[in-house]
Amino acid sequence: MFDQLDCIVMHAYVDGTPPEDAFFERIVQLNDLLKQYGQQEKKVYLTEFGWTASEGTWQPHVDRWTQARYAARSLALGWSQGIDGMAYFVLQYKTKNTGEAAFSLIDEQGRPQPGYVAFSGVSRWFAASTPIGHYQLTPTVHMVMGHRDGKLQMALWDTAGVSKIQLPFQITDAADMFGKPLDVSTVFTVSEDPIYLQADQEGLTSLPTRQVVTTMDMRDVNQELFYPMASMGTQTGTLKPGKYAGFVKIDGHWQVQPVELVLPLHLSSLQITWPVDSETPKLMATLRSNQSDQTQQVTLWLDQTPQKKTQLDIPANGIRQVIFAMPNSRLAEQQQSVIHMQLPNGKVTEHSITWTPMQATRNDGSTQGTWADFTAWAPFGKAGDNAPDNDCQAKTRMTYSEQGLRVQVQVTDDEHHQPYVKTEPQKTWAADSIQLAIDVDTLKPWQAGVVGSGLAGHRVYEWTIAGDGSTANAFCNRSYDQSISANTLRPLIQTQVTREQHSTVYDVLIPWSEMGVDTALQAGDVIGFALVVNDVDPLRKAGRHGLRLFRGVAQTKDAKQFGKVWLQ
Repeated sequence: MFDQLDCIVMHAYVDGTPPEDAFFERIVQLNDLLKQYGQQEKKVYLTEFGWTASEGTWQPHVDRWTQARYAARSLALGWSQGIDGMAYFVLQYKTKNTGEAAFSLIDEQGRPQPGYVAFSGVSRWFAASTPIGHYQLTPTVHMVMGHRDGKLQMALWDTAGVSKIQLPFQITDAADMFGKPLDVSTVFTVSEDPIYLQADQEGLTSLPTRQVVTTMDMRDVNQELFYPMASMGTQTGTLKPGKYAGFVKIDGHWQVQPVELVLPLHLSSLQITWPVDSETPKLMATLRSNQSDQTQQVTLWLDQTPQKKTQLDIPANGIRQVIFAMPNSRLAEQQQSVIHMQLPNGKVTEHSITWTPMQATRNDGSTQGTWADFTAWAPFGKAGDNAPDNDCQAKTRMTYSEQGLRVQVQVTDDEHHQPYVKTEPQKTWAADSIQLAIDVDTLKPWQAGVVGSGLAGHRVYEWTIAGDGSTANAFCNRSYDQSISANTLRPLIQTQVTREQHSTVYDVLIPWSEMGVDTALQAGDVIGFALVVNDVDPLRKAGRHGLRLFRGVAQTKDAKQFGKVWLQ
């Protein structure tokens, strides 16, 4: 396939998250994939990405200053990875939708916003500069570097606060995020606003990265390192665990030495499970010892039950798991569980997980499932003026059988408006309807570059279910499965939409074959799931708004944000 492509073009929106997260991770994954197939010379262009500074659109908003930071940092990160061209969205976009308009770096009155100046600053600093790379100096401090005309061009920033950073290069020029000159020094104050540095190149055209050293004490690293933070070499006990890097000169040439700083004992994962033989979900904590010569004792307890403490002995280099029952969990209710862990030195650390329990019960003819209200999970949009208190409320229940997965949704709504179901089913999502999305392979790892086998190896589907009192149907919006056609009605999906007074009930039976499944799923299986209630109220001049149970459908399309449904 690559041989047939002149270049790769993609949009790079990341749901309002910082550019160091999914934005940068996906660029790295793409470059790794191209290298894997010997296509690293293929041109790559990001033709649209950005952050909005106002609510009202599909993407969560940030403030104007954060927008400026993200614009500068995203452009610096993309440049550092050799992206051939980046088109930031947008210089100025005139529209009545305030959320879409606020992507603009020049507002509707023609006034430049901070992001405009930040965009200009980063563009000028790295213009015609050849990228060398990106380096993570601490868990929160990032550096990108390139060279031009015998000089090094760099950017530094801290994603979580303020740090004092020093570099082993002869700095000759410095500027802030907007291009304003800074005093040249040996130590620079670095914040979430990137600063730009220039240094003598001294023949440096690359900055090789050595093999990662994993340690519990930075002083155990054998090389004579130049530390970006003085505390990395003198006050190692104050450092948080995570990724660090120092500089070392080998045969007269600078190299980067990455260091993974770990605790003697750490909680490596928190995971929600729901065993078939359990009436309630379980929280499983996995602990790992990095000590090679002694057993460590740890005490754990949940925030809501501090009187119930569990003690574990973790052997040298060992792994142990502890499982907590979650008896007070309620279906479709988002909650946060906090685990406290007391280490051998007496220090107590906290670890949290946000999760939502949801199940589908076996329909044996007598079991109908349990209704679960999800009105408060994550509403979106605005219901308009004079909306009644009970406008747009919803509950759902799920069951399964040999025939398929049954999803029922009961919506309370003062108006039901669905003009598209008979003539334009592809538009039904834009009026009163529900949207269902399923990932059959939710427990599998995501695999970039898997072609012809779903979305990164996952079979993912999305449907809109709509009805107007006489007609009801299921329209497939998305299908990452060659055997299931998208952008078409799916008549094998059984749908009923009934309306009585202010209540609309959607009753949907999705055959397993419509999910690419040859044999019926059974108790113990887990599927990825997301549900959206769309509501449009033209009498109150209220545009599309609604409810969500899990993310990944409304406002952003991202199957990685689906929740989990356990088959019981």
